[in-house]
Amino acid sequence: MRYRSIIACMVSVATAANAVAQQTHDLRHRLSDVENHEWTVYANPALMEARHKTSFADAAVTFAHDSGDKAVTAQTGRAFNDASFAASSYQRLGKESAVWGKAAYHRRQTKGVEWNETSDFMEVYPYVIADTVGGKMQRESYLFNIGYAQSRRHLSYGMEAEYQSAVEYRDIDPRPKNNTIYAVFKAGVSVDISDSHQMGAFIGWRHYSQQQNITFMNPYGKIMLYQMSGLAMQYHRFAGTLGDANYTGNTWFGGLTLHPTNGNGVEAQLNIARRSMQKQLSGLNNAPINDIAEWTYGGEAAMRREKGYTRLQVAYADRRGTERIYDDGVHNYHQISATQPFRATTLCGTAEAARQWTWGKWTMETTATVDVASHKQTYTSPARELSFTNLNPKIGLLAMWQTRNNLLTMRLSETRQQNICRKLSIDEPGLFDKPLKALYDNYDMITAGAWTTSVSARYDIAMPRVVSTLYVCANANYTALTGRHHRQGIDVSLGVTL
Repeated sequence: MRYRSIIACMVSVATAANAVAQQTHDLRHRLSDVENHEWTVYANPALMEARHKTSFADAAVTFAHDSGDKAVTAQTGRAFNDASFAASSYQRLGKESAVWGKAAYHRRQTKGVEWNETSDFMEVYPYVIADTVGGKMQRESYLFNIGYAQSRRHLSYGMEAEYQSAVEYRDIDPRPKNNTIYAVFKAGVSVDISDSHQMGAFIGWRHYSQQQNITFMNPYGKIMLYQMSGLAMQYHRFAGTLGDANYTGNTWFGGLTLHPTNGNGVEAQLNIARRSMQKQLSGLNNAPINDIAEWTYGGEAAMRREKGYTRLQVAYADRRGTERIYDDGVHNYHQISATQPFRATTLCGTAEAARQWTWGKWTMETTATVDVASHKQTYTSPARELSFTNLNPKIGLLAMWQTRNNLLTMRLSETRQQNICRKLSIDEPGLFDKPLKALYDNYDMITAGAWTTSVSARYDIAMPRVVSTLYVCANANYTALTGRHHRQGIDVSLGVTL
């Protein structure tokens, strides 16, 4: 009996050790830039059923800081402090289905915001409300995501939903309080077209809304608010104290996917999206004064191999802004006409290659990337134009050291931003010269030459009796820009995998 107990104990220990080793191996796969690359085909939720072979979960608390001596974009701030908690999970439900989800909370303080009192600057640009004061902004946001995918013989299908809400505010004049909501739903299917590939399609809808309210507590006067129109232009007629606005937008999107069933082979994706958004001023009986219409097209083609990949990606966006013209509004506001003076186009291309090597306990990966981004903004009357093309080569290195129970992951990358061409032309600068300094500063910073160095390290310790692993992760980056400007950032996470 004693020998049987000893043998049973030894078998139990060996089984537990093998389980820990397998968990560490699965974690290494998820942290690999080559094996678990974020392919665009996973925008189709039907393909999520076969993305991971095992179930896992992750929860982490993260603290981040980023600052610079000058803002890259004045409207988004010069520095921020961020604290967040995020939990995500991917669970297999048998051999042919999976469910996944995420929940997150963020609290951020952004400093040095100028010429913008509206949340989600890039979402609503150029139609923000601005003033000459600016300052510090506080933001809290919540995110919830859930998805489900099922495969039956030669057909896979899935659906995914996401909801995010946020409030952003300031406690000194001017005092904006912005409430925003994102809601996304998408569904997709994928069909086996051969022994090696699946072809699929997906479609989705995204809703965005923002309610903005700007108040003043100073009894001695209010600050002038401007309804911006792009390239330092404003809607002159409505400048004053109109600080209540509603932004409402909807996006319809879809795409086609080609995916290798065994993970190796040709992979491709095409996508298209149509977005429309409207800005209304509550103080004008909710009269709409601006509209945004935007088309976005994109695609990716890749050759995936067991130890590497090469890929090409391209995206094009065309955003157009409409200004509505009203009568004198003595009794009510009636629209007389509408013009479309603003346009912004962006063309981006990426070429990337990655390779992985394994020697005993060590795994090494290298990634070489070249990005090209060309952007152009125009305003019709007065004639204004801002355009630039930047080339961004990047080299990334990853090293993993795996023991039976622990895993160390280290990353190092170097990125160069090089401007190829640029242009800024402003007709009638005296028409409204107050925001011109911010426009010139943005132009200089976005087109500046820059070197960015990023380093990170993560250490996972196996704790099979409590959780799969306990880990600590730290990331740091430093950017040196021409003109002796610089930026630096750091974030630290403490988390567990389950």
